[in-house]
Amino acid sequence: MLDLQESCELEQEAANDQDEPFGLALEVKPFGKNGVRLCWQRPRSGQPLVAEAQVGSDWVSVADVPGDSDQSGVLVVRALSNPGLPTTPQDAVWRLRCGHLTSNIAALVRVPGTHRAQQMSRRAQQDQLCDHDAERVYNILQWYGTIVVDARAGDLPRLTESLVQPDCAALASVPFRDNALVLGELPAEQLEILSGRVAGCIYKVPPGLVRAVLADFVFMVGAPSSKRSALPNVVGSHLVVGHQGHAVKLSEWSKTLGIVGVINLAPNKVTSALEAIPDPRHYHEVWHADGEPLWDTSGDGSRLLDVLPDALQAIDAALEADTTGRVFVHCQQGRSRAASVASAFLLAKNSSWTLFDAVAFLAQRRPETELNLSYAEALDEFAALSLGRPRSLEQLRDELPRHLRGGGVAR
Repeated sequence: MLDLQESCELEQEAANDQDEPFGLALEVKPFGKNGVRLCWQRPRSGQPLVAEAQVGSDWVSVADVPGDSDQSGVLVVRALSNPGLPTTPQDAVWRLRCGHLTSNIAALVRVPGTHRAQQMSRRAQQDQLCDHDAERVYNILQWYGTIVVDARAGDLPRLTESLVQPDCAALASVPFRDNALVLGELPAEQLEILSGRVAGCIYKVPPGLVRAVLADFVFMVGAPSSKRSALPNVVGSHLVVGHQGHAVKLSEWSKTLGIVGVINLAPNKVTSALEAIPDPRHYHEVWHADGEPLWDTSGDGSRLLDVLPDALQAIDAALEADTTGRVFVHCQQGRSRAASVASAFLLAKNSSWTLFDAVAFLAQRRPETELNLSYAEALDEFAALSLGRPRSLEQLRDELPRHLRGGGVAR
């Protein structure tokens, strides 16, 4: 059986000899629970069309269409019984063969929860990261539903929980994921298959950035088969933002991220772990003067402004005690109260930033950022009156609406 490179060469020769444009094309669509529809086009009739599924580096004939049929059609494959093939047709990698011609390699696009018409055409976005984006890579690794595909060859340090040099078949069997990190250069056919398994974005990580990530976050290096640590998000040089689940396990990871201070915005719900940081004096529980915590409800913005000076002073004090450390800011879910204090800190430390800039920076690292609108209004006031910055709440509403919400219960 011809390998892919040989068949592509023969395909080109055949197209040139017969002076016909290449037109053997394949699209894979779902059929029922486990089956697929192989939607095909070919440039001419006269030769049978063979549907093949990939097994390792080989291709196995599964079904065929007579040569005297139309130039386009649909071939339904309900089940697979060939040894070595995936359990169901929806997990297989497919191609077509018609004489010397071979089609594109294709697999089913899986984007659950969307309309079927959208599912058939949906492909993940792609983003080429830069060599200075090590912090972004770390944070993408912490997002729920991120898969790591390591395309680099050789005996190299690897990230935990990653697929190393997977073939098309391995990528076709990947469960639905939100985002993907691709280390190194993934061949176009494999990238196309991966894009059908990812709903959000495929982030491409160049070699220089891989080295920076492995150097800056050495604790993430390990066996590809081992589980990745679930850690909070790193936001700039000195902040870490997370939720109560991270806070409860603070003693397990505080040294890993160099935590020297904590801002606990849910002290009524999360017990402070004073022993988890070098100096417990830098463990700051945020209570309002009325004896209550922030409630993250409509109209709570004025209470945020009341507690903000002490919270920011507590962050500064911890970082003055250890200029290389980080301060962990958390509430219950790390969406609104923690995000509001983190945004205020970013505003205070970046003299040209508006509230929009601060929230955009935070949200890029922690996508679940969702400021209570009352807090956002208060922070816009803080930026304008206390820091002399232009107001930007309307820009925030217009360009980042998913990171704002109306007043509601604390999350």
